[in-house]
Amino acid sequence: MNRTATEIRGTATVAAPDPVPCDRVFDLSMAGRCIPAGRAGQPTAGDFFDVQVLGEHRSLIAIGDVAGHGYGVGSRARRLRSEVRHHAPQATSPAELLSLLDATYGFGDDDDIATVWIGIYDSDSHVLRYASAGHPPPVIAEVGGPARLLAAASAPPLGTGAVAAHVRADVVLWRAGALLVAYSDGLVERPERDLEDQIHEFRDLVGWTHVILAADAGPRIVAETLLNDAVPGPASTLDDVCILVLRRDAL
Repeated sequence: MNRTATEIRGTATVAAPDPVPCDRVFDLSMAGRCIPAGRAGQPTAGDFFDVQVLGEHRSLIAIGDVAGHGYGVGSRARRLRSEVRHHAPQATSPAELLSLLDATYGFGDDDDIATVWIGIYDSDSHVLRYASAGHPPPVIAEVGGPARLLAAASAPPLGTGAVAAHVRADVVLWRAGALLVAYSDGLVERPERDLEDQIHEFRDLVGWTHVILAADAGPRIVAETLLNDAVPGPASTLDDVCILVLRRDAL
């Protein structure tokens, strides 16, 4: 599932998972994959990712998870992804974008919520501004340094009507060679285990993978390696799994 140089996007769908796609936007190379849970029953899922050029030097990075399973949830995920793309060019910050999405999100169900992480990257300054509405924090792994989690979500999920009151944008300098790994909770969450502990274990896994594979391995290989280690049996996953790996290359 190759994409043009201006965008890469994906959702978990009824079809068997595609190979990990890989492409480039500005100085970012990337690869991502979504795997739906329960492919033998209700295979359409609500996880998605998207990368889009917003204009000169600016690009959008998004990953989200609509609660639930089944064909209706897949439709809502595609609609939410479209809303992200629609509002992103007008938003001045990731926090404003999430506030706009929360104001328009909702399909008549009080339980219809979605977690979303939004990043806006400037390839001139190499600054990544980001904000989260209930989504797990991405991992960033720099060359020669330990992997670390970006700031945790400051706002509740979309659909609560409370995002604007709580959302906060954070900033990180994206150094050359550094990996950013965004994911849905299905990649790390396991029954009867603390989610925070599992997120920290995944952070360490990203760090070790970055060291072992070194700079020669592109995002496609990193994504496949992380999936194989974190989800050894994708056909039996209890929740949708989504991963997006981006690397800032020194051009």
